[in-house]
Amino acid sequence: MNPKWSVEEIILVYDLYLANGRRSHSVRHPDLLALSDSLRALPWHARAVRNSAFRNATGTATKMQQIRAYERQDVPKGMSSHSDIKTLTDRFRDDPAGVHDWARAIRAAVDAEQAFMPDDQQEEPEATFTEGKVTFGLHRRLERNPQARLAKLTAVHLQTGHLACEVCGFDFERVFGEHGRGFAECHHQCPLGSTPGPRETRLDDLALVCANCHRMLHRRLPDGKLPTVVQLRGMLERRSM
Repeated sequence: MNPKWSVEEIILVYDLYLANGRRSHSVRHPDLLALSDSLRALPWHARAVRNSAFRNATGTATKMQQIRAYERQDVPKGMSSHSDIKTLTDRFRDDPAGVHDWARAIRAAVDAEQAFMPDDQQEEPEATFTEGKVTFGLHRRLERNPQARLAKLTAVHLQTGHLACEVCGFDFERVFGEHGRGFAECHHQCPLGSTPGPRETRLDDLALVCANCHRMLHRRLPDGKLPTVVQLRGMLERRSM
């Protein structure tokens, strides 16, 4: 069974539906095929579930037809319930620009996600090399959900129109232009290693920061504790005074 469609995936389909004049695409339409390919390539789901049916053209076209039915408030009796689609169509039926803005923010975040993988999400090497001597070791890596970072990037971009570091205010797009568009690092304010086992992460648990501030947030204070975003911002403000 395919994994449940995320809100971000539905928004991308909704965006194409609106761009097509609120009409569904056929499964052979090049725009629908391109969207299907994009959805299949997103780094949000495990490779094990990406079979031939995963976000294929037929499934994507079906999702578009469901959006059309809910937006027209003409849901066939035999159609299964889709609460996320109903919520989105109720919210954006009269605000297509809101869908386009959200879709742009998602695509910008995805571009940044695919162009750069933070150090703490990279695979550990099987071997390390020091002055020619090969050493082997076991590495413990806490799994992070890339959708959490994407959702945070999207939410902040929608709310503020840009992605600025919550400590120093550094904005990658303002400094680097198009190359920095949609990019910021994502910091877990409560480190994953601080609690045993899996846990639920809310957007408020995450902070968008630049690379420099991210490193400082992971550098311990003299008392052995990690600084919070508020504490690090206070340090910076006191230095600037």
